[in-house]
Amino acid sequence: MWILLAMIGATLVLDGLLLRYLTWAHAAERYAAGRFPDARPSRATRGRTLRLHGATMGLSLTLIVGAAVALQGRLFVDGPVAWWWPPLHALAILAVYDLAYYALHRFVFHHKKLMRYVHRTHHEKRSPSAPDSLFVHPVETILGVATLLGATALLGPVHEITFGLVFLAYSPMNLVNHMGMTFPRGHPLALFNGLATAHHGHHRLDVNKNFATLTTLYDRAFGTNL
Repeated sequence: MWILLAMIGATLVLDGLLLRYLTWAHAAERYAAGRFPDARPSRATRGRTLRLHGATMGLSLTLIVGAAVALQGRLFVDGPVAWWWPPLHALAILAVYDLAYYALHRFVFHHKKLMRYVHRTHHEKRSPSAPDSLFVHPVETILGVATLLGATALLGPVHEITFGLVFLAYSPMNLVNHMGMTFPRGHPLALFNGLATAHHGHHRLDVNKNFATLTTLYDRAFGTNL
């Protein structure tokens, strides 16, 4: 369990550094050409924004760590595994998670009678940047983390390193797909330009397209890609 907690802690440090860098890059003149056009600005006050950011971070961390500790005997398996198994297992979990999140996002969050109660909060940000990945309703945070844990349980039990790798991919990806810009070729984050463009299109151009969060695979497969 200490290995997993160390990996979660390292991921949170990475998240903080990445968030700081993306916030700087989004305002930097050198990357202005890659910044997506602004839409109508959000009416959210600074105080409300900070409260939601804090609630999202605190709730996500509590749910992830709490579930890891409380469900340790059911989610995780002890003993050595081959070096190649944790990354392969983590990829499978992330693939199942993204499919489940696609369905949750499309059919629940964007249901015409339900969106106004929960997901509408996130869509107040018409041209999101990295910090806006945290601007979500608490119910959405709970359902998102529950989806990740459900995918893990479905393919589990897993080695703790496997779940550490899942979290290492899941958490930063929520920042880069909201980064609100593209980077020039050769920049390490240019790898995620397509994902950021797709998610910006979901906010700015058509809320009924581009529902997946980690890849564009499922939107292409089900005909919901822009």
